[in-house]
Amino acid sequence: MTNQQGQGLILIVLLSTFLTTASLIWYIRRRNKPLEYIEVGKVCKICIHPIKSCGGVYVQKAECTDRGIKAGELRDRKWMLVDKDNKYLVAKNEPSVALIKTSLSDDAHHLVLSAKGHPSIQVPLSPNRNAELVKAKLHESIVYGYDCGEEACMWISNVIKSNKTYRMIVHDGCVQGRKFKDHPVWKERFTGKEKALYQYMTQFHVNSISSLDELNHRMEEPLGLQQFRGNITVTGSNAFAEDHWTMLKIGSASFYRTHDCGRCPITMIDRENGKLGQAEPLRTLRKFRMLDKSHPDSKFQKSPVFGVNFNLLTKGNIEVGDTVYAVLQ
Repeated sequence: MTNQQGQGLILIVLLSTFLTTASLIWYIRRRNKPLEYIEVGKVCKICIHPIKSCGGVYVQKAECTDRGIKAGELRDRKWMLVDKDNKYLVAKNEPSVALIKTSLSDDAHHLVLSAKGHPSIQVPLSPNRNAELVKAKLHESIVYGYDCGEEACMWISNVIKSNKTYRMIVHDGCVQGRKFKDHPVWKERFTGKEKALYQYMTQFHVNSISSLDELNHRMEEPLGLQQFRGNITVTGSNAFAEDHWTMLKIGSASFYRTHDCGRCPITMIDRENGKLGQAEPLRTLRKFRMLDKSHPDSKFQKSPVFGVNFNLLTKGNIEVGDTVYAVLQ
């Protein structure tokens, strides 16, 4: 090997070492780079659904906790309806459950249940711990709750008019709730340390006004927000921009994305007459909101996606009008 060749080889080795070191430094700095949050919109609606599958309550401000969203003792999915075998009520099988509306009593100590053509009733926000503690089945999870009594049972039966009898149970924040890790498809998205009440797949569901507007533009009959039962609705973003939000900061709370929200036949329930529709909005959503098989969230088979599921990162308070900041995918 000549001196010139040797010098050339040394130069190549030095250059290769330099490039490798530079790449490593770049990677480390990129990995440790602070997350970049950008403004994506503002909160225009905050909704709590006290009873699973029933009507929601809009609030101006709320607290985001490790068991979901709440306003005082009014918590999201704190109550649930169960049959005689203590299995949760499946709304697509009992669509008339959508007729049950909820609100907060004037004294702020009771949940008011109402339905057209029926007198309203009230149940205490605080569970009666002397009542029967019911062990129930919610999807793949075993959950617990205190029985809400005969008056609530009779009232619910009169509204739903089912061949089954349903009772209402209430979570007290201490007994076992839904375990997201139990879900056979999405369990790898959760650590097993997450807490919940009677939510299905997430602590918080986020959607946007512009996405609803885009869907309604494609449909003959427009739908309202309650059809998709979100907790936090954002305005000022582009349609389906939420597909790319991986982390959120709102008020003093922050959230991390778990997965897109696959939509099921519950969205086809007419929430005014309690009847299950035949096609919409799933038929329209399937035309433009099906995930490609290469997408990491493409586990919904025939279910289109609308809205995004988030879990809590940092506890905090949010209000209507708060700016929403997101880390983009």
